Formats: sequence, structure tokens, C-alpha cells
Amino acid sequence: MKTEGVLYWDQRQECMPRVDLEEQQLQILRRQLAHVHERSPFYRRKLDDAGIRPDEIRTMEDVRRIPFTDKEELRLSQANHPPWGDFGCITPKEAVRVFQTSGTTGRPVRIMLSRKDWYETFYEQFMHFRCGYGLTEDDVLFVPFNYGLYIAWWGFQTAMEKAGLMIIPGGGLSSKDRLRAMLDWGTTAICGTPSYLLYLAETARKNGVDLPGSAIRKMVAAGEPGANILSRNQQFRLRVH
Repeated sequence: MKTEGVLYWDQRQECMPRVDLEEQQLQILRRQLAHVHERSPFYRRKLDDAGIRPDEIRTMEDVRRIPFTDKEELRLSQANHPPWGDFGCITPKEAVRVFQTSGTTGRPVRIMLSRKDWYETFYEQFMHFRCGYGLTEDDVLFVPFNYGLYIAWWGFQTAMEKAGLMIIPGGGLSSKDRLRAMLDWGTTAICGTPSYLLYLAETARKNGVDLPGSAIRKMVAAGEPGANILSRNQQFRLRVH
């Protein structure tokens, strides 16, 4: 839905008063806590050890009682209960997609996703992103990541495909070949980490690739700090234009 130049996925939810939004968030959180308490031995232990009953989380102040979970705990869970650990809420039979984290800070954490995770929850989440970035069915999205077990960009690409965008898979190409493919295929939007997008801009400049004259006008950045820092955005625009 588009209102006064702003594209919304769920305008009622996105524009509701703060007090109503917080109450909705608390309701969803209570349902999720009840779900993991029932299905996940790992989170049942954490909540029980903290003396928390899901239905007791009634205010934002109550949220402070919920214990944090760090990645090392998930690694330990999978080491003690290979291969998936005991923190998940689904069985391998229920999984339709499996991924793992990058492993940059230690052993990768394996992830199972159910049909609902993959086809409904991911889609709903990324539709908010799509509207925020102004992406529509008219866009051609170039996705320059190498397809594999690493989860990054898989969900975004799949959701955009389901939303009707044309997807150009850019894995397995050099940066120079990706730039040429972006222009040849009429790309209007690109996604990537801020550092890689800057690298593409530098590669284009060094090789005489005319990015300002191309159809590319939208950029989706994630995976590392920088995309929301004004100086980084200005630097990218200067290098491209």
C-alpha cells in the first residue's frame, strides 16, 4: 500500500500508536516464549532457571527478566547434542531448508527452517524490508553472493522472488563479470554488504564501467555496520557518481 509517497506492507501495524504497538509486541513475545518453553529443551531450561513463566511477561519492564542467549551457548548445545543441538523447536523431518552461520567467530551454528519459517515468516519479514527500500515488481534485483550453506541473502532473495521481482543470481562470478552482468541484464537494484558494494564501485571506476549511466538506482545493504552511517552512504555515492 502506498500513501503520500510512502510504501507500506502493513500500514495499520506500521502506523499504530506506540502504546498499541507495545501491547501487540508483548502479546507476540508471550506466545513465542510459550512456544519455545514447550518445544525447546534449551530454552525451557533457561526460562525455568530464570524463574520465568511466559504469561508473566506483561510489561516492557518484565522483558528485562528474560536471559540473553549468546552464540557460544548455541555452539555448546550442538556440541553436546549433535548435529542440531537442543535449542530448536522443530525436528529434522519438519525442516525444508538447512543453513549455517559464517563461522567467523568460531564453529558455525547449524540452522533448520520449517516450511512456515521459510515460506511464511521469512516472506512477511522481508516484505517490510522490500517496502522500506522501495522495491517493486518492476525492479530487477542482482544478488551477488555465492550460493551455499551460509544463510546470508537467501531469505531476502527468495522473498523478493515470491514478491514478483526478477532475480539475477550473481554467485560464482568475478566482480568485473558481475558488473558486466548487472548492466547487461538491466539491473535496477543490488544487495550486498557495505564493504563489498564499495568494492564494486571502486572496481567499476577502475575499469571504466559507467554505473551512473546504468539503470541501478536502489541498494540494499546488510551483514555488517556501515549501511546506516551517513558518511559511509555519502562515500558510496561519491565513488559511484
